[in-house]
Amino acid sequence: MTALPKVSIGLPVYNGERHVDHAIASIVSQTFEDFELIVSDNASTDATGDICRRWAERDDRIHYVRNPSNIGAAPNYHQVFRLARADLFKWSAHDDMLEPGFLESCATALGGDDRAVLAYTAARQVDGDGNPLGEIPRFSHVVSPDPVERFREVVRKERLNLPIFGLIRAPALRETALPGSYHASARVQLAELALRGTFAFVPAVHFVHRNHPAGSLRAYSSVHELRNWYDTGRSAGTYLPRWEYMGGLMGAATRAPLSWRQRSGCYGEAVRWAFEKRRSLALDLAEAGRQLVGSAVSAVRRTTA
Repeated sequence: MTALPKVSIGLPVYNGERHVDHAIASIVSQTFEDFELIVSDNASTDATGDICRRWAERDDRIHYVRNPSNIGAAPNYHQVFRLARADLFKWSAHDDMLEPGFLESCATALGGDDRAVLAYTAARQVDGDGNPLGEIPRFSHVVSPDPVERFREVVRKERLNLPIFGLIRAPALRETALPGSYHASARVQLAELALRGTFAFVPAVHFVHRNHPAGSLRAYSSVHELRNWYDTGRSAGTYLPRWEYMGGLMGAATRAPLSWRQRSGCYGEAVRWAFEKRRSLALDLAEAGRQLVGSAVSAVRRTTA
């Protein structure tokens, strides 16, 4: 029987021919070599499949799977985790890159801190052509022994959500709901992980984030397109992303192994966020109302045509 790898890396991709080769090359160049890479191709229509298959043929640590149809980004992120076998897991975006020491430094950080459920490193940004855009400031400081403080740190201060691409303890991740099919669900995922442990930060710059117009959240101009990108199964019906975000925070607190006081504190943070975003929440309801009216009008027109 083949020994289980120490690290599983999940790389979900759709039409990533421009950058996926660089992403995979950076993974196979890691100084920490005991890993498997699971590439889940979301029925790409470009050369993504050919590129990934060539890598899988050259390196038996790489497993390439292709979905018969595009299931959306969130289900594809879930799929690569379901296929993972190791106790340590990392999601990798198809357009980001890793410096050679990323896995080794994060695995060492987790090995030296039993409280930590996630390890991540300092990062820098490049544009679509690889030109440097500067170093990214340190992310959330998730080290408090109090889970409510850690939850608050993520909800109030995390914005880029890049620690979600750190190295995560798979048993802790398995207890969560995984990223949802709505905007900023990665932050909810981080908040839920923070309820289960601290985050270990490695100050060395080992992560390279690509910031470019074709990136997932910058490539779609409407909430309808973005919803379809997250989950093709939700392309119809109303979409309330900020309400789903608040519900995600509530759900994270409900699932976590907390005391009554701690859970109440997390609920309070979610309510506080909702109060601060009350205008945005009202806009969500207004947009959903417009969608419902539009759908009703279209239905009437079809029946009377």
